[in-house]
Amino acid sequence: MTLEKALQILIGNQEDKKAESFLKFLSDKLWDQYKEHIMDKVKERGKQLGTLLEDIKAKHKSVGDVRYIGLFSCVELTKDKATHEPLVPFGKDPEGIMGKIVGMLKAKGFNTYSHEACIFVCPPLIITEEELAENMAILDEVLTEVDKMV
Repeated sequence: MTLEKALQILIGNQEDKKAESFLKFLSDKLWDQYKEHIMDKVKERGKQLGTLLEDIKAKHKSVGDVRYIGLFSCVELTKDKATHEPLVPFGKDPEGIMGKIVGMLKAKGFNTYSHEACIFVCPPLIITEEELAENMAILDEVLTEVDKMV
């Protein structure tokens, strides 16, 4: 079945069996695209993300460590890089420091969340090389401000 034929069936016919056939066709095509293209890009972007995170770790005194696999990663914020003392104590953030940092990131268009003293960096699987670089530049900029806090 071609995409054109499937669209004709969906638009020109409201029969359940034909609509079901179209949806099956469409889901198969989307799955094929996912398998053929997205996972290769995720691997490429994951390597890029790892490199950018390691650069950030080396540059910022507030970054104790970075952890990443594919496009799932986090940046551990510390008061002291040598001792790895967390920026905020476990289970406590009375001054709302992490919330302020996340707020600074979000204000600049970097969508994230935090847990304890970690900032999560989990871009969408379809992120481009340029978009990832732009977003990591935002993180770098905000971490420069965090460095001044510690």
